[in-house]
Amino acid sequence: MVALVMVAAAVGYSVKRAPTYEATGELLLTPLPQDDRVFQGLQVVRDSNDPARTAQTAATLIDSPQAELLTAQRLGGDWTRTKVHTAVSVQPQGGSNVLAITAKASSGVLAARVANEFTTAALAARQRLLSTQAAPIIAQLKTSTSQTDRDRLSQLQPVLRGQDPNLSISQSAVVPSSPSGPAKWLVGVLALIAGLALGSGAALLMELVSQRVHDGDEVVSIFPLPVLAHVPRLPRRARRRRQKSLVMPPAVREAYRTLQVQLDTQLSLPRVIMLTSASTGDGKTTAATSLSLALAASGHRVVLMDFDLRKPDVDRVMGITATHGLVSLLTSEMSLADILVPAPDLPPLTVALAGTGEGDALLLGALVARMPQIMAEARELAEYVIVDTAPLGEVSDALRLLPHVDDILVVSRPDNTQRPNLEHLRDLLARSGRDPLGLVIVGETQRRPSGYYVYGQPTSGRKRLRASSTR
Repeated sequence: MVALVMVAAAVGYSVKRAPTYEATGELLLTPLPQDDRVFQGLQVVRDSNDPARTAQTAATLIDSPQAELLTAQRLGGDWTRTKVHTAVSVQPQGGSNVLAITAKASSGVLAARVANEFTTAALAARQRLLSTQAAPIIAQLKTSTSQTDRDRLSQLQPVLRGQDPNLSISQSAVVPSSPSGPAKWLVGVLALIAGLALGSGAALLMELVSQRVHDGDEVVSIFPLPVLAHVPRLPRRARRRRQKSLVMPPAVREAYRTLQVQLDTQLSLPRVIMLTSASTGDGKTTAATSLSLALAASGHRVVLMDFDLRKPDVDRVMGITATHGLVSLLTSEMSLADILVPAPDLPPLTVALAGTGEGDALLLGALVARMPQIMAEARELAEYVIVDTAPLGEVSDALRLLPHVDDILVVSRPDNTQRPNLEHLRDLLARSGRDPLGLVIVGETQRRPSGYYVYGQPTSGRKRLRASSTR
């Protein structure tokens, strides 16, 4: 039955799906030697012992939000940065120094145009960045009489004219002659095979493939830390209400009040606490905002910072917007106090949004260079500084913040946290010599309701008080 359903679905999809065309352009990467001093101070790609890693680094530089935005502007029409991000991919080609820029579109002509526009836009964005970085260096070299400086000056000046020392167009994308993807008959055969395999071993396969931790006990067995808070799983209706309001349900509020009390009794103030997780979707951003609200509600001055530059989400969770964010500190004379936004109806809590879109993780390095100044100001403004970061089990961004934070909380969600990611997070922190304060387990099934979720008397006590008052 499963096989028949899958074949029927595959046939229906093949009939209705619109054809997709792919076109690929190529950039040639020329890494600079590690000991090169001519381009010191510029964001260039240097050779390493791992050619694949070198090529991947270059691909990351090319696949930038600036290139996506510039491509969308050049294409016009309904093209946006998000649409370009979806349509274009940049990947190293095998073990070579060639970067393949592939674009997908509804026609071959459009696919080739998108690929070529992105290629030139990416180079233009790179040239703009390198020119900005090279200009002050060149101005300084012009005042020097040293022959070494004059030689370096002559080699740097082409950068101002748009020459990239690393990248050049190797081959432009050409219009593909046919759509991409397998033939319709092949889709049907593959669907039949997949259906048979799925129907015969689905249960066993799911158990073997699943890498998710199942409960809090398994989390602790992998990463032996004290569990500072158990945040219960909310019913679907309650989760929808939670997304529209900062008011926490009683059970959730009590979990974060428990965490707040433990922090107050264990830590000296001011304190910078970083929240991270093993996997995407573990609830670290919600945990960071909820903890911040609980701390502010208890009378503490709190600053919440969104340092997840890859997928900033504090603004959505908090329901606030701001003209400037943390990245504004890189390009202006603004201080941290200038970018802070007060939380709705809770003045002791102020928020520093990321101020950027998804994928701008390259800016984190520049922000980290200013972290001593940023954190010093934050400590003057607040008793608790809560830092939301990218999941350390998936990307290494949070590692760069470790020297600048006092404590770490690890957020985990059963049935979502990936076991390998949690092990990776554990090992990274161990090698960094940092022991987290403990775990925050979110989304656990509540075994039995409690009458002590609200302030004052428990449920039974309130009933007795009401009964006695009527006598």
